[in-house]
Amino acid sequence: MLLSQQHLTNTIIGEAALNLIAINQDVSVESLVDELKVMTRSEVDEARLSQLDDATKWLMGFRQIGSRLTSGIGWSARKSAFSGSADNDGDGIVIK
Repeated sequence: MLLSQQHLTNTIIGEAALNLIAINQDVSVESLVDELKVMTRSEVDEARLSQLDDATKWLMGFRQIGSRLTSGIGWSARKSAFSGSADNDGDGIVIK
């Protein structure tokens, strides 16, 4: 998936998540897939329909724990913006 497509997919999933939060619903893979289906039913723009379909397909890979290969989950994994090195990745608390 190209970076721009990945960004659009993430944006659409974020929109679905915000829709669920706005109506006080839990946000899970299942609820996101359902919300994307609702969004698809009301969409008329062909390009947006294609993006919604891509986002739905991507999320479907997460329906079961461990169903995705670890190489495919790096879409949001990154080092902390404050990390000075790989040894200091911000995952732990250091008390001196």
